[in-house]
Amino acid sequence: MSRASLLPWVLFLGILCPEGLICQGAGPVLVSHQVEIPLFQEDSHMEIDGFFQESIWKKAASIGPLVQVSPLEGGKPSRPTDVRIFRSKNALYLGIRCLDDPAVVRGRLMARDANLDPDDRVEFWIDTFGDHRFGYWFQLGAGGSKGDALLSDKGSSFNKNWDGIWEGRVKRSSHGWQAEVRIPFKSLSFGDGVTWGFNFRRLRKESNERDRWANPKRGFPFFQLTEGGILCGFRDLSQGLGLDVIPYVKVSSRRERGEADRRTSLGRIGGDLRYRLTPSLNLVGTFHTDFAETEVDLRRVNLTRFPLFFPEKRDFFLEDAGLFEFGPPDRRRQTIPFFSRRIGRNKEGKEVPLQAGGKLSGQFGPWSLGVLGTLTKEHSGLPSRGQAVIRLQRTLGDSLTLGGIYTGGRSEETGGAATYGLDLAYENSRSFGAGRTLKVWAYAMGTTLDGEGGEGQAFGLSSSFRTRDWAHRFWVHEVGRDFDPELGFVRRRGVRTYRYQARYQTQFQGAVKEINFRLAPTYTTKSDGSPDTWSVPLRWFGLEFASGDVLEFEIHRIFERIDEDFEIVDGVFVPRGDYTVTRHFLTFESADKRPLSLNLELGIGEFYDGHSVSWSVESLFLLSSFLQISGSFQEDNVHLAEASFVTEQASARVDCQFSPDLSWRNLLQYDTESRNLSFQSRVRWIMKPGKEFFFVVTTGWDRPEGRDAFLPTDSNFTAKVLGTLRF
Repeated sequence: MSRASLLPWVLFLGILCPEGLICQGAGPVLVSHQVEIPLFQEDSHMEIDGFFQESIWKKAASIGPLVQVSPLEGGKPSRPTDVRIFRSKNALYLGIRCLDDPAVVRGRLMARDANLDPDDRVEFWIDTFGDHRFGYWFQLGAGGSKGDALLSDKGSSFNKNWDGIWEGRVKRSSHGWQAEVRIPFKSLSFGDGVTWGFNFRRLRKESNERDRWANPKRGFPFFQLTEGGILCGFRDLSQGLGLDVIPYVKVSSRRERGEADRRTSLGRIGGDLRYRLTPSLNLVGTFHTDFAETEVDLRRVNLTRFPLFFPEKRDFFLEDAGLFEFGPPDRRRQTIPFFSRRIGRNKEGKEVPLQAGGKLSGQFGPWSLGVLGTLTKEHSGLPSRGQAVIRLQRTLGDSLTLGGIYTGGRSEETGGAATYGLDLAYENSRSFGAGRTLKVWAYAMGTTLDGEGGEGQAFGLSSSFRTRDWAHRFWVHEVGRDFDPELGFVRRRGVRTYRYQARYQTQFQGAVKEINFRLAPTYTTKSDGSPDTWSVPLRWFGLEFASGDVLEFEIHRIFERIDEDFEIVDGVFVPRGDYTVTRHFLTFESADKRPLSLNLELGIGEFYDGHSVSWSVESLFLLSSFLQISGSFQEDNVHLAEASFVTEQASARVDCQFSPDLSWRNLLQYDTESRNLSFQSRVRWIMKPGKEFFFVVTTGWDRPEGRDAFLPTDSNFTAKVLGTLRF
């Protein structure tokens, strides 16, 4: 895209948000929900157990009543919720009482970071800098499960793989259920301000009800950090010396089967060192970095020409991950300059050992900073290599953020490589009426590479406008043919894509809770402007019932131009040519408040020069709070002019939860493309917050072509203990 072609977008942004581009400040934001948090001397006898035995709770501040968001916006909650807050110098405390009929309270999940959609639960977030950009999210379920996440991009990005150190205990009572929470200030980063952003909500499964504290409007997503309330009184907070020492000890055994049956054993020590240079700026070092306790990726069969995106799950890269995010959230699985999975993994997804790493991240004034450096070990004949990432952002007033990014180094090959980019984000939820929000992102990136090729650019603009019933989104995105971010991710090169999406939803009282429709046309051209692909997905009817069941019907009209034959599965090729097809989809999701829930999807219609029938089923069976069984199966039955084939992928999970701190998770997976059956068994024991034990078993079997028997492959056994020492 030339400078001339960029000029209209710059002018568009200037017209759309002149106060952001011209002014450095903005007027005050009016907040209707504000609470002064009392400071109490911390009671050494206070125990976080959910019983509320301490008299201090009677003197804690109450945030006031919640208001119903759904199904009746602005209505009075069917059951009251009492939330109390106070703080000491060292921690923030919350006491939560959810009054209800004990017979209808659903609380069957205890595991850390469980998907609590089937259970009654409460959620809250805190914006510790008070600037609406980053936040911490916490969740507690009526069964005892607790979860947390990092919020970034003013709440548009949600990273649930992060685990913080905090306490939360839930108890059932004759009046419903209740919880106590303690969040140490040592677990948080925060600025110099005495006010923090905050919001709270309760989700009740019996009535499919959502109640919220601040700005209880459907047009405002709960995670929108600009629409929370305010907690006041955060003065003289203590983080101690700000030093965390996190050592680990690991013992593992590996058996490699093949031509030579070989066993290897390994003992290793390593760990992380974290130091808070300021309350809002963290320095982290890691040595002999190890990710043995990380859960494996879920299998997916790829029937497209383009690579799949898998999320990051490793703790070292997850901490403060939001500070490194670039561009609009809706494009981060398409083209991003930095994708941390490219460090410590090769292109086949196998581990490349990390020797050491360091990270400087946090905020200072209107600036946010993320600096990452890693050093990989010698591996597969390649020398040790270093990688570096620098991400810097600055807020301009209340609505505008300007940032830049640089990455250097390569994940596998030798030689130099660099990626650089600039992005701008604008958000306004005040100028268009209550419950209406406009967001705009613009970005540009470039790459360089030692040797031939690798010098290219990528540009984009994305916007969204949301009201109570409507959501509109628009994207335009161009990726040069030679754009190649060595530490990033690119789904397609040499294309320009336009997309518009409109979604309408309206809610009712009665048997039908919601009706929704969606239209999302996409048009992609090659760099020379010739057509490449287009699609028109139309959800012509979607229903959500008061019971929680969901039924949706969609039709997709798709065009794809294939310039050269590509292998869709082993030995089967799709010939070059133009293909225009129509496909129909039916989706049914049963309410997850039942002990057994099912998600079903059926897709049928034309497929390249033939046709296909695809169907999938996912199930979750909550036998008790101690045992859950889930599974999934997907089949693609494809008939092309050249050949017919069937692909299948299946998984089964059995999870045992002995307490909120002790879990045993088992995952079995198989797909017909890799013909590999894999199994991971993972025990996690949180001895106390910050001190954990893991025992992980991973093994696999291959099924050679033409044989029914499975032959064993590699097996791994790992025991690992890690702890956090805080000073």
